[in-house]
This record gives sequence, C-alpha cells and structure tokens, in this order.
Amino acid sequence: MTQPDRFNHDFPSCSMTYSSLCIYHQSADPLEITKLLQIEPDESQKAGDLRRPGKVAKISGWFLRTKDICTSKDVRAHIEFILSKLDSKKIELQKLVDTSYEIQIWVFWVSAAGNGGPYLDHQFMKRLADFPIDLNFDICFDEESL
Repeated sequence: MTQPDRFNHDFPSCSMTYSSLCIYHQSADPLEITKLLQIEPDESQKAGDLRRPGKVAKISGWFLRTKDICTSKDVRAHIEFILSKLDSKKIELQKLVDTSYEIQIWVFWVSAAGNGGPYLDHQFMKRLADFPIDLNFDICFDEESL
C-alpha cells in the first residue's frame, strides 16, 4: 500500500520555488565533498576560482539544486528531494560540520499573491532536525502580487 502524497504541489500562495543544498568551506576542494558523499553536485567552486569576469570565489562551495528537477510549489517537496539523497549520509554530513564545513539549504520562494508564505509542518521540521543542516529562506514577490 502506498502512502498518500503529503505535499500540496499546487500551493496557492506560491508562484515558484526551489531549494539548494549548499556546503561551504573557507578553502577545501569541493571534490572532497563529492568523494565523501558519493553524490555529484550540480555546481561547485573552489576558493580563488574565477566565477565570471572580475569575480573570484571567496570560499569553496558545493551545490545540489532542485531547480528544473522538482516542479512542486510546496517547499517541503523540494527540501525532501534533497534530504532523501542524504538519508544514508548523516554521519558523513556530521564529519563535514566537525571539520569546519557549513551546510545549509537555501529555499527560494516567490509569492503569488503578496501574502501567505512557505509552510513547514511539525513532522517535517522533526525530519529536518535529524540533519546537521541550517535552513534559509529567500522570499520574493511577483510584480503582479504587489
């Protein structure tokens, strides 16, 4: 028996959302993260890399994104997509944190109506709390919603 989908993929107050797992270190090579987690990032940068003309990366970063992969308007579905890839990697994530890595999930969320906001239920927050990951929101408004 399959469990019913607990996400509201047509979340009415959201016009678009996605999430990014971001793992940062002052200078370490992001290939070390790939080796440890056995997950390929969507993008990475090493401190000192030229990012674009005149812009040098100040810190190393490893990034895994849901943009163009998950179409849900429920932030929980995007965060869950990332957490499901990390379920068997909690010890490895803690090793990263213990060696001065910073791990965050950034949620980009665009309001459809100028009110409301992302929703995280208590069961979902308990799941997220099992990981050594901080959560950040970047909330924007569509011109039409203002």
